[in-house]
Amino acid sequence: MKDLLAFVKMGSLDIDENCIVEWRRYGDRLPVIQKNHPNIRNLSISEGLDRIMDYFLEYSDKLDSSCAALSIPRFIGKSAHYILRNFIGDAYSCLLEAKLDVLYAGCSAEYEAEQIRYAQPSNREVTYRMKAIVNCMVKRFSCGASDNFFRGSYAGADLISFLVDIKHHYVNALKYGVPYEEFNSTFYDGLDYHLYI
Repeated sequence: MKDLLAFVKMGSLDIDENCIVEWRRYGDRLPVIQKNHPNIRNLSISEGLDRIMDYFLEYSDKLDSSCAALSIPRFIGKSAHYILRNFIGDAYSCLLEAKLDVLYAGCSAEYEAEQIRYAQPSNREVTYRMKAIVNCMVKRFSCGASDNFFRGSYAGADLISFLVDIKHHYVNALKYGVPYEEFNSTFYDGLDYHLYI
């Protein structure tokens, strides 16, 4: 908690005592969660990702608290779980074959060229840029993982946008008791990439 307060430039007197107690209680539970998820070495990639996904889910489920600040790591954990769930499973082999690095490089270059061609000011905002590149990549997939990749990537772009502004969210939670919203997987599950490309 001390590190978090230093990060947001607040003192312990600025926040609710209950939040300090809840944060410490969660810190005591973290080693138990880590014991439930032993080392992932010597596992296949998909087994390792499954374990990491389970860890994020258990981690975020343990963060049910009246302390608004704990809503933030809960949101991050549930987001990470959703993103991983969409990148593995049925989509995993397709994504491995898709040469994502090549697709990303081509679509990124295309995005930058388009910004110049139409004399648009380059939109460097991470979420917008990432989603534009994902739209391009999905159009070029030759396998059936488009929905999963699209949904996971959009959730990832939104998570990155959230993390860029995390200090603001922690100040709202700690100082004003405003919890961050729950991760809404239903929103991402309802996205249809055909409407975006």
